[in-house]
Amino acid sequence: MNAAEPDDEKPLDPAIEAVRKRLARLMVVSIGIMLTGLFAVLGAIVYKAYGTTPGTVRTSGTFAIPNGMSVIDQSLDGERIALRLRSIDGSETIMLFSLTDGSITGTWPVVPAIKD
Repeated sequence: MNAAEPDDEKPLDPAIEAVRKRLARLMVVSIGIMLTGLFAVLGAIVYKAYGTTPGTVRTSGTFAIPNGMSVIDQSLDGERIALRLRSIDGSETIMLFSLTDGSITGTWPVVPAIKD
């Protein structure tokens, strides 16, 4: 056999073998971190693309509030708006409207707290 053939390779020096093992371990850790980051990014993209899809919010329209009531406050939250209404007799009501279709999704009368 010829001395230049690859089958006649000599074993590595123990110090060089230790360096090779550390580099192999570093490579495995680096690839693991990179794959974790890649899966996180892909997961975020899939979540955004196929997650909850909100309805189309209207940019204009009307809300049907009862006659004799006036709006004294409002609060907007994503696809909903809460209107605080006051009637002629002074009673107050909170009405929740959907901004996608203008429908009433909830009504709550505001009453004074009873103190003992």
